[in-house]
Amino acid sequence: MRRRKTTLIAVAFVAVGFVLGTVAVVSASSKATVKGPLAPTSALTGASGKTRLSLHTRKHKGALGTRGNFSVSARHLAPNTSYDLVVGGAKVGALHTNRGGNGSASFGTAPRGKKALLGVDPRGKTVLLRDPAGSGTDVLVGTISDDTTGSQAC
Repeated sequence: MRRRKTTLIAVAFVAVGFVLGTVAVVSASSKATVKGPLAPTSALTGASGKTRLSLHTRKHKGALGTRGNFSVSARHLAPNTSYDLVVGGAKVGALHTNRGGNGSASFGTAPRGKKALLGVDPRGKTVLLRDPAGSGTDVLVGTISDDTTGSQAC
């Protein structure tokens, strides 16, 4: 009887350890994606665009770190033109359109290839696509949600 009680206690400790270990892994690593539209301004009513922010938080060597990717795409803009990309009032880069008036720009915390450095956290900030020629008119505008949990998380 005593041996059976010891075995049950050991099994209980293993089960509790497994559950707590699983909770620690889940809380130490998370992924979220937030997507949003860019609406045209009165300067260019036929244009459209969208944003995408992907975040990956994980624990590495005892420290919690976040990596992120941010992209902006636009359609129906002026062909072969460069537009300033402004996030939270600061210019972070440029979006170049092709001969069809479509373009995209990508940024990351670990840039590679055509992906530029993401130097600002876009959560909760306004995103503008601005025509730098002439008066510097905003052509697309949107806001990145700061909610990276819940229904938009992947």
